Amino acid sequence: MTLLGVKPSTKDIDFMVPKLKEYEYLIRILKDIGYEQTTQSGWRREGDILTFDLFSGNHIHTTQRLESPLEKGRNKELQTYSHLYIGILN
Repeated sequence: MTLLGVKPSTKDIDFMVPKLKEYEYLIRILKDIGYEQTTQSGWRREGDILTFDLFSGNHIHTTQRLESPLEKGRNKELQTYSHLYIGILN
């Protein structure tokens, strides 16, 4: 919502990682670069103000999506990098 300008910024960013293998890989990388788990889903590096909440599968917090967010039309592209796609859920 913040990325779309609908609400003001918060100090956490929710990411859904639909593929379990990619989620597990991301967690390993975050640990390697100094991030620590601060809540059940939250990751933060010492000194940073933002917390990244990471969710695997088709849910964020207690909300589960019935359709895959990876299907065409289920998200809006924000940014694409060489190995990372950031989309905003519809």
